[in-house]
Amino acid sequence: MGATWEVKEEYRQIFLEESQDQIQEWEDSLLALEKDPKDTDQIDTMFRAIHTLKGSAGFVGFKELQGMAHDLESALQYVRDEGVDLSPEMTEILFEGHDISLRMIEAFSLDEPFGEDIDEFMGRARSLEGVLQEEVFGAEKEEAAGEKDEEAGKEHASALQDEASAYTKEAEGDGQLYRVGIEIEVEGKEAYLRSLFVQQRIEESGQLVEIKPSLNDLLTKGEEFKYDVFVRTEMTEEQLERALSLDQVKVTGVRKEEQESGEGGGSEGETVQVKESEGPKKQKEKRSGRARTEEVVRVPVEKLDVMMNLVGELVVQNSGFISTTGDLRGQYGRTELIMGLEEKTETLAKIARDLQDAVMKVRMLPIASVFNRFNR
Repeated sequence: MGATWEVKEEYRQIFLEESQDQIQEWEDSLLALEKDPKDTDQIDTMFRAIHTLKGSAGFVGFKELQGMAHDLESALQYVRDEGVDLSPEMTEILFEGHDISLRMIEAFSLDEPFGEDIDEFMGRARSLEGVLQEEVFGAEKEEAAGEKDEEAGKEHASALQDEASAYTKEAEGDGQLYRVGIEIEVEGKEAYLRSLFVQQRIEESGQLVEIKPSLNDLLTKGEEFKYDVFVRTEMTEEQLERALSLDQVKVTGVRKEEQESGEGGGSEGETVQVKESEGPKKQKEKRSGRARTEEVVRVPVEKLDVMMNLVGELVVQNSGFISTTGDLRGQYGRTELIMGLEEKTETLAKIARDLQDAVMKVRMLPIASVFNRFNR
């Protein structure tokens, strides 16, 4: 399973790290939806995870995973945007697709071919998508037999709106609405992947409202990745800028925006106005803003192991200082110089113990990461 174009090892590793998060989000949302199939927040979370996984897979040339994620995303979109119920059959397909995706990523990480035949599974997934499409549009076609031209125009507009909704969220919820200028310092597909990471960081920081112009347009037209994102969050401007300041990503400005009714988003000096989509989605209850999460820095395990070894050596050497200080006190008595050395040695010992505790806590993993595997 090779990439269709050469990708830097750095971005390959980033994909492998980020994909694990998307896979976990996908599974967690499915488990929650088994208990409450109408939980719109979990449906949104799962859709976003599959969508981001699809984009990242396409960037590293992982066409098999990209294609499967695309088909599952298309089927799930009828649930998210058209109010179709999440059936047990679709839940089972999403679980199966999750497990296949996980095995694909494991093979990709080992640079091994994925030998499983998934044609039968893909056939069932596409067949389900056809059933959902008929469920949504079948009745409309029957009622609109005499108005085909008008209905075709409406369906085309709806399709365009669905495509745009991949990067657009309703601007409802708590927090301040900000307009953030983003400039990606690389080009082409590398810039697109960086933008997906920015999008994920935005969704961790608050609620993504809109991206202008769309990432797909920038990639298709080969333009520079300079765009504005609109995000609703409880963070301050400084916190938001810090959260989005990634490697090869430049934040060119952060400013507050106000929401008004109307159409479209304004340019500099204008207020942002978010369209409300028509259809069943318009009738859904307002969704609360996403809870703020802790900022996380990814560090390879090998580097943490090196830190632990160095801290262990520091503790051992500090014990030697304590022993030597005791020997000096026994030989020369409690002179002023030796008392000062004792005080500094005790302080150093305390710092070494605190540093050892801190590094051990960093190296530890939440126990939930073990037990969550047994939910299914």
